[in-house]
Amino acid sequence: GANGGVQIRSILSPPLPPSSQQLARVATMPPEQKTRFEQQQEGQKAVAQWNMKGPQPDFDWINRFTGNLYEQGTGRGEIAWRGQVVEAKTGQKPRLLGTFADGDALKGYIRVNDWNQWQIIASGNTITQIINGHLMSVFINNDPTISQTKGLIGLEIEGPGVLKISHRNMWIKDIK
Repeated sequence: GANGGVQIRSILSPPLPPSSQQLARVATMPPEQKTRFEQQQEGQKAVAQWNMKGPQPDFDWINRFTGNLYEQGTGRGEIAWRGQVVEAKTGQKPRLLGTFADGDALKGYIRVNDWNQWQIIASGNTITQIINGHLMSVFINNDPTISQTKGLIGLEIEGPGVLKISHRNMWIKDIK
C-alpha cells in the first residue's frame, strides 16, 4: 500500500483541519471507523511540519498511479495520467491535449518491487516524467495562480502501517 512520489516545486503547507462536511460524515460513522479517522487526524498532526503542496510525480507499490502526475493540496488531484499530455489554464480545469500511448501498456515498463530509473524534468512551466526510458506523462501548467517554477523537493512516503521506500543514486541537475 506504499506510495512514494516526489514533490517538486512545492511549498510547506500544513494539512487543513477537517471540513464541516467531513465532520458531519464522522458523526455518522460506526465507532471503529470514527476511531480510525481520529487516529489519522492525530497522525497528520505529528508530521504536519513536513506536509507539502504542489506537483507530485507519483510512484506507488501496486503500480496504479505510477507515471501519473498528482497535485497535492490544490484540489486538482490527478492532473496527468500515464500516456497523456495535459494543460492547465487560469480558471479552467486541466484539459487533455492528447495521448501518446496507452496508459495500461506503459505499466508494462514499470518494474514492481524492483529498482526503476525515474527522470522528472521540470523546465519552465512543463513537467515531464520518464520511467525506465519511456515517456509516462507531460503536464503544461499555464495557470500562474497555481504554477511555480521554483520550490522545495520532497520524497513522499504515504500509506498504512510500517512502510519502507528506497531511493538511490539521486541527481538534481539545473537545466537553465
